Amino acid sequence: MFHLDQFLKNYTVIPEQLQWVITSTSPERVGFDYDNKTISEDAAEQTRQTFRNIESALEEVGSSFSDVVRRITYFTDHKDWEAIGEVLREQLKDVRPVNAGVMVGLIDPRMKIEISAIAVRKKPAK
Repeated sequence: MFHLDQFLKNYTVIPEQLQWVITSTSPERVGFDYDNKTISEDAAEQTRQTFRNIESALEEVGSSFSDVVRRITYFTDHKDWEAIGEVLREQLKDVRPVNAGVMVGLIDPRMKIEISAIAVRKKPAK
């Protein structure tokens, strides 16, 4: 018989030892290339650029994709999902975060994708 309390006991970690890293502002989450001030029309390339943006944001705080525990991919056209999915598999082949895909309308019509990533890492020693 399954006992939820036993499951939680085995998989709960002490929050004081962890630090949340959340990419919550649009610059990291979308496919704009801010260095060149451009955005590709290709959904796969926007997805790759979004990963570069997120990777840069994670690195700024001493984190990486290996710390990502949840990812939500927002996309605007179901016809792009196969190309987006291929890039997601390519970028996260060694990381298996909880994930979801949601078809939405995004604020800028050039945007085909937005990715929200949440990472959890051990707090640095003081």
